[in-house]
Amino acid sequence: MKKAMILTSLIAAAMMTSVPMSSLAEKPAETHGNAAAAAKVDENSLGYRDGVEAFKLDKLAGRDIGVKTSHLYKNPPVKGEAQRDEYRGQFTAGYNAAMSQGS
Repeated sequence: MKKAMILTSLIAAAMMTSVPMSSLAEKPAETHGNAAAAAKVDENSLGYRDGVEAFKLDKLAGRDIGVKTSHLYKNPPVKGEAQRDEYRGQFTAGYNAAMSQGS
């Protein structure tokens, strides 16, 4: 019960903490030969926002920091290989931007 309350508090704190998207440095997506992921980073994309939030939650929860350890990176909420690769590129850009800002 106590762990659930702590986790709920951490999630609430993460949701109330905001980093203005305009203040985050734009980072190029990891391409690994993928033209879709090489597209310009869109800070308003779902993947980018999820990456920023995932970093904040990882940091608040004391988890290992690493984009590829994130549940959303491993299991993107999109269908299709091209969409998955684009989401992961955007997610990586958002996660790295938040990490470089020390959010």
